[in-house]
Order: sequence, then C-alpha cells, then structure tokens
Amino acid sequence: MQTFLNFLDTVGHIDPRRRPYFLQWVKLYVEHMSKDGINSQLMNDFLLWLGSKYTEWQVKQARQALQLYSYYRARNGLPRATSDPAPPIQKKALPRVVPASWTLVEEEFVRIVRLKHLSYKTEKSYLYWILRFKAYVREKPCSALSEQDLKSFLSFLAVEKKVSSATQRLAFNALLFLYRNVLALEINGLGTVVPSRIPRKLPVVLTKGELKKILDELHGPFRLMAALIYGGGLRLQEWRSLRVKDADFQRGCLAIRAGKGRKDRETVLAESLVADLKRHLDGVRHLYDRDRQS
Repeated sequence: MQTFLNFLDTVGHIDPRRRPYFLQWVKLYVEHMSKDGINSQLMNDFLLWLGSKYTEWQVKQARQALQLYSYYRARNGLPRATSDPAPPIQKKALPRVVPASWTLVEEEFVRIVRLKHLSYKTEKSYLYWILRFKAYVREKPCSALSEQDLKSFLSFLAVEKKVSSATQRLAFNALLFLYRNVLALEINGLGTVVPSRIPRKLPVVLTKGELKKILDELHGPFRLMAALIYGGGLRLQEWRSLRVKDADFQRGCLAIRAGKGRKDRETVLAESLVADLKRHLDGVRHLYDRDRQS
C-alpha cells in the first residue's frame, strides 16, 4: 500500500490530508472483497454496501479512491480481478473509517460543515463543543471513541457543570453531528444520560416607561438604531445586516434577510421612525455623493 500512497502523491495529485482516507477505503476493499484486483462488479457491490453504512460524500470518496486504485494496478501491469461473484459482504462487519488524529477530525468536521452550508456561527459553536469534548476524553484516540463517551460527557455537563438544558442540547447536537458525519457512529439512545434540570426563571422585561427613559438618553443615529431594534423586534446581527433596499416605506415594513435559521422574514417599521430614518438616509446619501465628487 505504500507504493499506492506514493502514487496518490505523485500521479493522483490528491491533497495530503485526504490521502489517508483514500488508503483506508482501498484497504477495506482489499480485505473484504478481493486481494487479486478490482473490477466493476466487485466495486459496485462494495459501494452498495458502503451506501448502507456511510454518507453519500463518503461513498463518492471511496469510489474515487477505487478508481485511482484500478488505474494504479493497470498502470503497473497488475491483473484485474475475475468476475466470479464475491462472498456476501453482509456477513462481514466493515470497520469504521475515521480520521487518524484529532487534528484531522477537526479539519474533516470543518470541511463537512461547509459542504452542508451551515452558518459560520453554527460552525464556531459546534467546534467549541468538540474541543471541550476532546479535552474531556483527554484526547482519547478517535478510533476508540464510543457512544458511552458521548453519554458520559453530557451527564458530566449536567451534574458537574450544571449547564442549562438548552446548553446541554446544543452540546449534544454538535457531538451528534461529529459522530454521524465524521466518526461514522450512530447514537442509539440517551436513556442513561443525566438531563439538565435548571429551574426556569421569569425573564426581566422593561416597562414602556423604562424603555422611553433609555431612548431619551440616546441621540442622533444611536437613538434611531435602538428604536429600530426595539420597534421591529430585531436581533443585533439582523439590524447590522439591514440595507437601504430593505426598508419599504410605502408598506411600513422592514425585510430581514437570512435571519435565524438563514430564513427571510418581514417585520414592522414604526410610523414614528419613518421621518427619522428618511432623514438619516438622506444625510448618508449626501456624504456618499460628496465623497464621489472629491
């Protein structure tokens, strides 16, 4: 296999970070299908089995690895496998294909998150919990991780760290993504996990009078910012993403683009803010025109 690894480097031009995965797919094929070569029938049977255990992108990666392996054998004059049917692969348990180190785990996680087009905020949040989990298991080898490690960590968060149920759920979602998409492990149940039971408290809500006092202490664009957030129920990032075209003065609404969950929505634009907002936009336009002329 070392010769095939060199082939991936010099001829296949495969990224060094991906070569270990390609090598593992070929080793699985050689071990469970045929040591004497590769042909279409055997490869399709192998990929069909992988499709029942792994995600679509992993099957595609395995297909590319086997195609390169087939070319490598033909290039070096090695024979192809016969078309005799192979023994049923279902009777053999294929080992998991997991990254060889935590560094590769993190790189593979980031790659998959971006392939699935999750938000950057979700990526950072999930990666934070993966790093905490890594510290909890004391950098235990990735191939040795089990479902029990995940359950133990979730119970640790509830019992020792006393996190809220929402925090525990976020940690679970991050690690579930890791287990399914990177480690190729399924979680069968959380019956033994200690759930967080932090008592809910009533939120502190300001009265209209208190809000008016706060707004009265603000002036200029700062007051307009705060009033828009309060009047339209905007999240801070939603307010920061507002553009001129998102304000519909005729209909009295604001368009929120790619809000929570990457969803668009509309919210109200208070009538009392229309004049201030138009005046602010006129001032910004004046500065823009002046800068272009200078």
